Order: sequence, then C-alpha cells, then structure tokens
Amino acid sequence: MDMLGNWSIKTRSPGKNLFVKVSVDHPQLGNYFTATLTAKRVSALIPIDHAIFFWLMPQKAAVWTYWQAFKLWWKNVPFYQHPGYDNSTYREEALVRE
Repeated sequence: MDMLGNWSIKTRSPGKNLFVKVSVDHPQLGNYFTATLTAKRVSALIPIDHAIFFWLMPQKAAVWTYWQAFKLWWKNVPFYQHPGYDNSTYREEALVRE
C-alpha cells in the first residue's frame, strides 16, 4: 500500500450511541477501504460488575486461547513450529531480509 491514500475518521459525540467511521480515498483506486463501528452504551446495575469484568479479562483471554488450541488439536490440525527452532541460521537470514 502506498502513502497516497487520504484517510478520514468521522465520529459523532458519544451519548447513548457511539459511531465511528474510518475510510481511505486513493487517487487512482478510489474509496477502497471503509470500516464502521456502531456501539450502544450498556448500563451496569451494580458498579462492581465492571471491576470484576476487567479484573478477569486476562484470564478470559488465556482460557479462550487454550480453548481454541484444544479445538484445533481435537480436529487433528497439524502444528507447524516456528522456523527459528528448526534452522539455527534463521536469525541471521531474517536480519539480511530486513
């Protein structure tokens, strides 16, 4: 991707709803990328809910990662090791490629 694209970010002032739009307009390719986010505010009935939710977020991410790995293992999906473990000269070759 070249640097000729004109990026624009549009948003409204947040209230009960949040809206964000990101788009790229390129001189030759036209409008080739648009992403939007529409979110609604969720009210918490008990203020402690947010503290527990954010406190458990790292554990949630770890459990989800291992769950996905288990599902792949269960389906007998082959595991490919990083090339750096098999090739002792991988680090030097990678530095040359940069």
